[in-house]
Amino acid sequence: MAPNIIHWFGAFMLFASMALLVVVSVSAPIWDTVGYLKGNVNGVSTTWGNWGLCTANGCSSATLGYSRNFIRTATGSQVAGDRIMQVLSKTLILAPIAAGLTFIALLFALSTHLVMGILASIASLIALLATLVFLGLALGFFITARNRINDNVPNSNLGLSSMIWLVVAAAGAQLIAALTVCFTRSRRSRKARDQEFSTVPAMRSTHQQEPVVTDYYASSGAPTDVGSTGPLVQDNTYSTSNQYAAPVGAYNETSAVEPMGTTTSGANGHWWKRA
Repeated sequence: MAPNIIHWFGAFMLFASMALLVVVSVSAPIWDTVGYLKGNVNGVSTTWGNWGLCTANGCSSATLGYSRNFIRTATGSQVAGDRIMQVLSKTLILAPIAAGLTFIALLFALSTHLVMGILASIASLIALLATLVFLGLALGFFITARNRINDNVPNSNLGLSSMIWLVVAAAGAQLIAALTVCFTRSRRSRKARDQEFSTVPAMRSTHQQEPVVTDYYASSGAPTDVGSTGPLVQDNTYSTSNQYAAPVGAYNETSAVEPMGTTTSGANGHWWKRA
């Protein structure tokens, strides 16, 4: 059962990674206390999340990507700079996408079949790739925003929050899962399968042996003379070359038809012509 233990450990890593990415996906302004950047901007406490930001005065509406006007005002960047940062902010959509890919890998990992384990490993690698791309783009956006705000806005001290480490932990869990969920085997052991097949009766051959026909005269040789005590005797003129002739029946008084043959005292073998 050792391979299955490793497999289920990998499945647990997928579940943990999915949970971490879900937390990242519902950051500010949906969850106002969770974000990538935290600190003061011009003396006001702010939290920068996946869909916007929250301050001590309230939260912005949840949208994909930060507004160009807000980025220009907050960071003091030029037209080209705020355009690049706005594009980077839209790549934060990769957080829920990575969580969804991890969930698909977890579904594959719920089976201990070898093929499903391989599919779970492949899906884990794809989710890992999406998470790493998301991590790189998120770091590029938030580190740039932090540096520009701290340099250009007085009384500002923004810093990366612990949620960045949640993404790093999710990527590590996906890597472990990709290497472990493929270690699996069927729940049914070889012994159980052998016991099942041992109860099935063996198949009989459909070939039927031809019945052995024993010839009466071939097995017993030439017919012997019947003693004189019987009313009828067998014909001693039987030719041994005719080995497949039917044997002569015995005389039966209750029978309506007398068997053919010759008598010891009559002519032509009929009983009414006896001497």
